[in-house]
Amino acid sequence: MWQYFRTPEICAGVYSHKGYGVDDNGGIEVWVKHRYFSRSRTAYYLCKRGEAEFYVAGSASRKANDSFRERVAEYISDDQTLAETILSSNEDRSGTILLLRYYIPSRH
Repeated sequence: MWQYFRTPEICAGVYSHKGYGVDDNGGIEVWVKHRYFSRSRTAYYLCKRGEAEFYVAGSASRKANDSFRERVAEYISDDQTLAETILSSNEDRSGTILLLRYYIPSRH
């Protein structure tokens, strides 16, 4: 799993079944075969401070939709302000996950 970001309260990771490499721009590249049936499965994983298990937020390669934002908002529902921000946003999946950098538990 590649660590997407980490704060004192939460971390987000991306897992790719087929692995990673270094992209031309110096970033992380998910290895994918280009035929339709052999695309790498990639997903976002979240873990709050004190939890032992990662929460599967969903696929990293699909378009963001309300159900994705609802799953993420439900997971961080102990930060009501951020959960409401996520639910009302039009961010793509990556942008939604990056909003979790502002997660503060028990913030109302």
